[in-house]
Amino acid sequence: MKSLIDHGRPFAQSQVADPRHADGFRPFEAGRSPQAPSITCSDSRVAPSPVTGARPGALFALRTAGSVVPPHPADDRPRGGTATIEYAVRVPGFRSIAVRGHSHGGFGYDTRTSAPCSGASGRRRAIGAL
Repeated sequence: MKSLIDHGRPFAQSQVADPRHADGFRPFEAGRSPQAPSITCSDSRVAPSPVTGARPGALFALRTAGSVVPPHPADDRPRGGTATIEYAVRVPGFRSIAVRGHSHGGFGYDTRTSAPCSGASGRRRAIGAL
């Protein structure tokens, strides 16, 4: 954790404030205008921006285990992943959402038994265990 903090502190000086990089960050001063919402697995090996070629600010990103978003709550008060999707649809007004998965992820295991799940029925078992 210390290395992440240590790297983050000088980032503003070495990237944002540096005139050689300033043009890339200047659009963020006026707000945000992502091109697309993206739901991607929270697996640390999956990095949505490099995979898609998206520049900073291009994706409205939601990262969850297995790229899974639970159903909208019955009390109609969105929270967590559903709140993020609700915001993406209502405020910026996105009409489509990109959902990306990957192979060899830990979410492919049944959370009740730690046994590997296979195919769509296995994924439904893992989701049902949440």
